[in-house]
Amino acid sequence: MKVLMMQVQPVKAYPVQQPVQNVVAVDMNSFMVLNAVQRVSVKQLGALGEAVTCGAYPNSYLISDYNRMYQPMRNNKPYGDPLPYPMFFVKEQAKPGCCNDEFCMRVCCAPQHSSLLKFYHATDPKPQPPMACCGCTLSERPDESSQVPGQPAFMTIERIGLCSKLPNCFVCFDCCRDELRLHNGDIGQAGDAGSLPEDNMIGRGIVPIGGGGCTPTVQLMQRNGPGEENESQIGVVEGPMFFGGCYDLFCDTKFKISRDKGKAGDIGTISKRSPKSCGDFCKQVCSTADTYDMDITPGSTTLNPLQKALLIGELIHLDFMFFDRDQSLVKCEKQGSTTTCTVLLCFCYCFGCLLPCKCCLQSSDQN
Repeated sequence: MKVLMMQVQPVKAYPVQQPVQNVVAVDMNSFMVLNAVQRVSVKQLGALGEAVTCGAYPNSYLISDYNRMYQPMRNNKPYGDPLPYPMFFVKEQAKPGCCNDEFCMRVCCAPQHSSLLKFYHATDPKPQPPMACCGCTLSERPDESSQVPGQPAFMTIERIGLCSKLPNCFVCFDCCRDELRLHNGDIGQAGDAGSLPEDNMIGRGIVPIGGGGCTPTVQLMQRNGPGEENESQIGVVEGPMFFGGCYDLFCDTKFKISRDKGKAGDIGTISKRSPKSCGDFCKQVCSTADTYDMDITPGSTTLNPLQKALLIGELIHLDFMFFDRDQSLVKCEKQGSTTTCTVLLCFCYCFGCLLPCKCCLQSSDQN
């Protein structure tokens, strides 16, 4: 069984800057695939594991390039719409077994836990197997590639959460600033997040003091030398005040990427996509597995591959910060003779803290 690859005309490649000379020795061959990328798809995998474990299942993501498309095949016939071609496979590191501190942190503190994610080059798309007699299949879809066997990770994401930071609270001090660090190469193991050396750091995304007020804000900093004094801001990510919950079932949520605060997306846009099919709707309700698009504004800016890698890393950071909290959209409880159903309408962002906006419906057994 084969997958037919259908090439499309690539998007126009805008001029790129030469990579900033960083103190880290970077193998640019692994990053140059991002040179002409203008639009990527980021799909969170493992929806079944997310649903069964209530969000404690280690996250994994597939990053694909809209510049190249392929046509999935089933039984030697085209199946479905063309899909973006896989570039990278991202996998959250987890210690084996369930009797360790890292596992307990993911179970008890997710999604505020510290985590380590590694970027691998993705394999080719997997063929779509024949349908079962019932008309469905439980196997993976063709766009769910995996990492190339035998190749180490070329980039590592370090999300610093509990117990190194106090995420999801009012950002009054440095210890409350949710932070992501992007490292070159395959470094660290599960449980090392928050303690990795900064020698290999390419850049980071960090929430400013004050959290941006009522606007979700993350500063994108590029590391040009050792220490924070050698950092330069390459952009700011800003989102809406209200998002998440049932709102995301019907509307896309957009985060603007700008050179400076308030520039309304002169670099690009990160969009969390609302469900487009019945299957996507069920996945959204039962799990925290989401799908995102990142569009770089054509002709408005020049970004080198390392800066684009930082933008992709920040997209995953946003997923941890904001959208991994949508585990229970509807919750029903019974106390005595009263049954209460709570519907999570959305979250309200306020100075770094997410405040749930809920609708509560109560009914007594007598009614």
